[in-house]
Amino acid sequence: GQPAPSSILGAGETPGEGAADGADAEATAEPCTKCGKPMALRTGRRGRFLGCTGYPTCKGTRRLAGKAAQKKAEPAGIDCSRCGKPMLIRSGPRGDFAGCSGYPKCRNSQPLGQDAEPAS
Repeated sequence: GQPAPSSILGAGETPGEGAADGADAEATAEPCTKCGKPMALRTGRRGRFLGCTGYPTCKGTRRLAGKAAQKKAEPAGIDCSRCGKPMLIRSGPRGDFAGCSGYPKCRNSQPLGQDAEPAS
């Protein structure tokens, strides 16, 4: 059988506390379309989105469109070995990497090391 939900929680925790409590969320003025509570800017495995602050009672979410959904690319501090343009730190499905700022003409990329610096 499955353990009771109360046995999974730590001492003094109540359902709804922990990782899903919005510790990484930024509150916005947008109201939830399901319950009317404010929405918060959250980050999930598919990128940034708006989620209801009433979670887990209300599971209202909304996708972000355009530039707000994307993380800003930062300079990696090195130049591309193929075209000479600066490399940028970008995010992909397998984590962050250094990609050429000349993309899509230049598709050069390289993995980042443990310290988020380009691996040599």
